[in-house]
Amino acid sequence: MDIKFVRLAKNISTCEALRELPKDGLHDDFILLKGDIVSNAELGPALKQHFASKNADSEFPTIMTKIFKQLPFSSPLRDPSHEVMLTLDATHNTIVDYGQNTGATQTTIMINKKHINLKRAQTQYKMHVDVVDTEISIVNKELFKHLQEDIELRDLKEEFIINLNTSELTDDKVQAYFLP
Repeated sequence: MDIKFVRLAKNISTCEALRELPKDGLHDDFILLKGDIVSNAELGPALKQHFASKNADSEFPTIMTKIFKQLPFSSPLRDPSHEVMLTLDATHNTIVDYGQNTGATQTTIMINKKHINLKRAQTQYKMHVDVVDTEISIVNKELFKHLQEDIELRDLKEEFIINLNTSELTDDKVQAYFLP
């Protein structure tokens, strides 16, 4: 495994920072985390899930695996800015909706119709409000195509996932992995 650290001179958004990376240095998927993250999380199972999902479905490729942690609401480790409302395809852990958990009731979910396969059994969905986004992701290098196509994109969380799921132009998907 080759680890490379990149330090930028100014504070910019995640997508802007990714656009600054030298593209010739990335030959495979990579782990993305912010500089203020300290963790002893075992990422081996998340990497295994990411590559299994990526290789299992070339029609709807996994472009990113977001890593979450379920924490009780009483936990002192919960940061309200990282609390999310997450809706998943229960069978494949594909994220179909991602948003900040504001405590408001959500009444609609927008799903890219291409991700619904009418030939298989009816899809079951799971909603989670008891999770926090660890700000750790396993990212397919194909993400750079999205960054080039949408120069206004700044956020790889809510903005990117919602745009990806509601777009009729892409079949890419984002997986969820839950730390034990």
